[in-house]
Amino acid sequence: MVKLIVLYGHPTDPAAFEEHYANTHIPLVGHIPSLRRFEASRVADNPDGSRAPYYRIAELWFDDQAQLQASTGSPEGRATAADVGNFATGGATVLVAAID
Repeated sequence: MVKLIVLYGHPTDPAAFEEHYANTHIPLVGHIPSLRRFEASRVADNPDGSRAPYYRIAELWFDDQAQLQASTGSPEGRATAADVGNFATGGATVLVAAID
C-alpha cells in the first residue's frame, strides 16, 4: 500500500479553514475512487510546548502507486486537489509514502 500525506501549514483564519475543510473538502475526498482509507488529524503542540510546524495532516491510503496516480488523476481527485487553494492559506506540502 501507499499513502498520500498532506501537511497543512497554519492558516491565517483557523475557523474558516475548519469550516471549509469539514463541509467542503472532506466530502470531496470521499468521492476519490479507490481510496482505501482516509484519516485527518490536528497536529498537537511539540512536547516542549512550542507550536508544531504544521496545523493538520491528511492521509489517504491506496493499494499501490499506480492506483494512487489513477485516483488522484481522476476528475474527483483533481477537484479535491484544486480545492486546497480555497482554504489552505498556510500552504500544503504533499508526500507519498510506501507502507512497510
